[in-house]
Amino acid sequence: MLINRRYTKIFYKGLQHTQYVMVMCRAYSIFKFMMTSIFTLTINCERCELTNWMLAVLVHSIIAYAYHTYMGVLLNNIQIVMQIAENLNHMIQIEEEQEQVNALSESQYVISEDLDPYLYLSPEEMDRKQKVLAAQIRCEVALKYKLLRLLGIITFWSTQILVIWALRLQMLNPEDPELYHACFRHVITFQLVFLFLTMYQYLEVYMVSLLLVICLPFIIPVMLWHKFKQKKQSYDNQQSLNELKKTCKMLYHSEKIQGDQECGICMHVYVTDEELLILPCDPKHHFHLHCIQAWLLINSTCPKCRASFLRFNQQQQL
Repeated sequence: MLINRRYTKIFYKGLQHTQYVMVMCRAYSIFKFMMTSIFTLTINCERCELTNWMLAVLVHSIIAYAYHTYMGVLLNNIQIVMQIAENLNHMIQIEEEQEQVNALSESQYVISEDLDPYLYLSPEEMDRKQKVLAAQIRCEVALKYKLLRLLGIITFWSTQILVIWALRLQMLNPEDPELYHACFRHVITFQLVFLFLTMYQYLEVYMVSLLLVICLPFIIPVMLWHKFKQKKQSYDNQQSLNELKKTCKMLYHSEKIQGDQECGICMHVYVTDEELLILPCDPKHHFHLHCIQAWLLINSTCPKCRASFLRFNQQQQL
């Protein structure tokens, strides 16, 4: 008997979804390359910003094709796939005979249903988790290969630049509208198709960005208020510590200390003439000065009884 590894069915579906997306993205890159090549070679009008946009799309489509092809090649490598499944905790070890191990295809590495821990999921949950796994698989491959990660970053940001550029050109008013539309009417139509397909491809990114822009005016004041409260709390804690040092600090002598003769924080026995801080909440609540001041800079309460020293300081000031 040999110990062999199999991945879950839901991981296999996520892998298939990722491979399908890569194929569709390659097809889209080829479509962009062919269309921009045709327009660039057949249009005889004077060069303008729209022709520059087409040349940029031409270069972008080559980079995008290289990225999605490289990703597809890596996802067809069973060793890489098995490693990703293990990283995502979708790998299961089983025992099999020697003849069952040899020459397995990608689908045959799927665990049998009776051993699959995700069998209990409903179809809706399976579909949702499959999409999440597809995104995780792409991230895992990109993290493993620097060149792929670099190509992915270039592809993403160049796409966003082209989208913004295309939106700007759609809103542009040419000097000679009739001549402009006569020369570039097919290019303008292609540009609209490009905008529609690209926005559909990155719909989730755009939705999150839009939501962030809408929420930003509300998030910023909350963050500033929270930061202000943190600074005020830190200032109050420092003032509280300074007041306690003035009134409650002393050097250790066994006859002056009630209760345990050790620090309640570090649990070390006191040594004569060590600096201690006896808290006003209870004479038995005493600590090394260096131990308790690290606590009091973050919290304004006693570590043992949680009594607040801000009220004590206010009473002292009165």
